Amino acid sequence: MPLIYQSEIKNKAVVGVWHIQEPISFFLEQLNENQVPDEKLESRKFEKLGTSYLLNVLAKRSIHHTVVYDTFGKPFLEDSADSVSFSHKKNHVAVMLANDKLLPGIDIETVCNLPVKLAPKFVSDNDIIPDGILTVDQKFTLIWAAKESLYKVYGRKELDFRKNMSVHFKSPNQLVGFVEKDAVTMQLQLRYEFINNLVLVHTL
Repeated sequence: MPLIYQSEIKNKAVVGVWHIQEPISFFLEQLNENQVPDEKLESRKFEKLGTSYLLNVLAKRSIHHTVVYDTFGKPFLEDSADSVSFSHKKNHVAVMLANDKLLPGIDIETVCNLPVKLAPKFVSDNDIIPDGILTVDQKFTLIWAAKESLYKVYGRKELDFRKNMSVHFKSPNQLVGFVEKDAVTMQLQLRYEFINNLVLVHTL
């Protein structure tokens, strides 16, 4: 079973990462679905089905939650008071399931050189991660993933990744994230894990 990561965190929140290796028929059977998601890209069909199935696994239920999206594209569970956040990257899906005591935000990214090249677009002097702790590729991919997680918590788009968000190293595997936009000020604890060639970041 390609559940490559699962962790329970405070307030009974749970995080998981699934490496998709199964055919679409597996997910349809597990979800008791007959219809393949109406997506043009084959990868998006797998992502949708994989996310729904992983949500079931984490929630420990066989009847899957109905996921709906608000006008900003933020996901909600129609039939539950719990809240969720999703991410996907190259045959991997990540899900965070939390109750109303925690604001969920999760992102998974492939560690590579691209964030280094794009750093001027999303990194500022307010982002503080000491040199020597991570490789250059890890450092900038981590900052990107952390800010994606913060972006999902904020949930209303129109955030400037350089001006409105920053991340500070707190301790190994932990960051502090800040969001400042108009009258909104948020300070959030973040946890990160390197899994194979991926970095996973989620709120705590």
